[in-house]
Amino acid sequence: MKRLQGFYGSLGVPIFGIDGNHDQWYYKKTDAGLVVGEELEKRVKGYTHLGQDEGDLWVNKKIHIRLYHPGDGSAFTPGYKLQKYLDSLSGGEKPHIVFQGHYHKAHYMFYRNVHGFDSGTICGQTGWMRGKKIQAHMGFWTVKVYYDSKGVDRMQTEFYP
Repeated sequence: MKRLQGFYGSLGVPIFGIDGNHDQWYYKKTDAGLVVGEELEKRVKGYTHLGQDEGDLWVNKKIHIRLYHPGDGSAFTPGYKLQKYLDSLSGGEKPHIVFQGHYHKAHYMFYRNVHGFDSGTICGQTGWMRGKKIQAHMGFWTVKVYYDSKGVDRMQTEFYP
């Protein structure tokens, strides 16, 4: 925990996160009642826990960002699960931007007026993934968002493998 505190503290920017399936092991599988993101929020300066599986963040009251971590298996092609998620969103309630985790894929699409990202992964392919013949797209995104009174106007995205 001290390494996390030091790492996040050294960034000098607010950190927002959600719990994914591995984080929820302590809550769901062991019935210990521990929510990892809530503990991080208590212990790590600048960290805000937005929820389990998904959380919404508003930037400047204009940009609606959703962090989403599904729990199902990988798709046959990158972007398919993201497209299906964006299909499932109700018209008047869609966020401007979705960052989706879990699949360890990197993909961007603009679909149904939502900028959608498969976030990639900062860890390598696990033995379990290799056994299932699932790739891990290692790297991270930087995203520059331009907005106006209506919301997101345009974006610049870059993936760093």
